[in-house]
Amino acid sequence: MIHSTVSSIQRHFVESLAYHPNAGNRKTYFHTTPAAEAVQMRYLSPDRPHEIGWLKLDVDDTGEGDHTAARWLDVGAPQPHFIIRNRHNRGSHQVYGLALPVLRGSLSRTAPRRLFEAVSNGYTRWLEADAGYPGTGIKNPLHKSWATITHDGPLYTLGELLDALPERLRVAPEQGQQIGEGRNTDLFYRTRLWAYDNVHSASQSSNFVAWEAATIQHAHSLNIYTPKLPRSEVLGVARSVARWTWKNADNFQKRDRPPAKRSKLYSWDRPTLSAEQAREAMREGGQIGAVKTNAIRRNRTFDAITSAIGELAGQGFMNPTAAQISGLSGVSVRTVRAFRAGQRAVVTGQGN
Repeated sequence: MIHSTVSSIQRHFVESLAYHPNAGNRKTYFHTTPAAEAVQMRYLSPDRPHEIGWLKLDVDDTGEGDHTAARWLDVGAPQPHFIIRNRHNRGSHQVYGLALPVLRGSLSRTAPRRLFEAVSNGYTRWLEADAGYPGTGIKNPLHKSWATITHDGPLYTLGELLDALPERLRVAPEQGQQIGEGRNTDLFYRTRLWAYDNVHSASQSSNFVAWEAATIQHAHSLNIYTPKLPRSEVLGVARSVARWTWKNADNFQKRDRPPAKRSKLYSWDRPTLSAEQAREAMREGGQIGAVKTNAIRRNRTFDAITSAIGELAGQGFMNPTAAQISGLSGVSVRTVRAFRAGQRAVVTGQGN
C-alpha cells in the first residue's frame, strides 16, 4: 500500500510496474520478483514486458566540475521526473515519464518505436548521457540508498520531448543505429527469427552445444549498431534464444507444402453440373475452405503465442503469466490459457 504523502509521480511509478518486474540489490544481478518486493530493492526495471513507459538516461560525470543533476537545466531540457543520484559520485539516472507508453514486440507498430528511438537518441546526446546504457534497469527512485530529486509534473508525450530538442539533434537513427532498449529488443527479434528457421534441422543433425555456438555467432554478426551492444549482452540474448528454441525445436518443423496443381481441363472439357450438383459442390468446397481457414488461424495463434513467450524469455521472464503473453501477442488471455492447457496435456500424455 502506498502512503498518502507519496507524490503523484511516485504513485504512478509504483502503479505502472509489472506484476513481477525484474529487480535486485546489485545492478549486475536482477531477478523476477513481486512488485511489492521489487520496490524495496535498490535497482529495478520500471517498464512492463510489452511496453516502454519511461525514457531512461544514464548521465555520467564528465569530470569537468559540473553536477549531472543540474545538466538538464544548463542545456534547457525539460525537467526529468526523477533524478536518481549516487551519493558517492555525481553520476545519476534521469527518468522521464511518458504519457502514452510505447508498445514493443513483434506485433507493435514501427513508427512509435522509431520515434521513441529518435527522442532517446537526441536526449542521450543533449544531456551527454552514456550511449551504451541499455535502458533497462535503473536505480530505484524510492530507495533510501539514493539521493532522488522528484519532479511532480505532468507526464510528457513523445511529441513534447521531440519539440524541446534542438534542431541539430532531431535526427532519426540511421540503419543499424539504435540505442538503449531498442538495440536489445531489435537484436533479440532478429536472432529469434533466424533461430526459428534453423533450429529444427539443427536438432536433427547436431547437439545443443553446437546450436548455442551457432546462435551466438549469428547474434554477434547482427551486432552492427552504433554503438555496438556489449559482448555480455549479446551473449545473454543469444543464449536465451538458443535455450528456448532448442527446447521447442519440434514446434518449428517446416511444413511440407505440395506445389499447387493447375487444372488441365479447359472450360469446354469440364462436365456440366445440374443445379443440385452445383449446390453440393459449393457446400463441400465451403466446408473444405472452413477447415483450411481454421488451420491457418490456429497456426497464426500458435506463432504469435510462441513468439511472445520467446521474447519474454529474452527479457528475463522465464515463466510469464497469461496476461503478459496476451499483452505482447495480441491473443486473448482465454486463448493463451487454453494453449497452455493443451501443451500440458501433450506433455503429460493426456491429450488426444
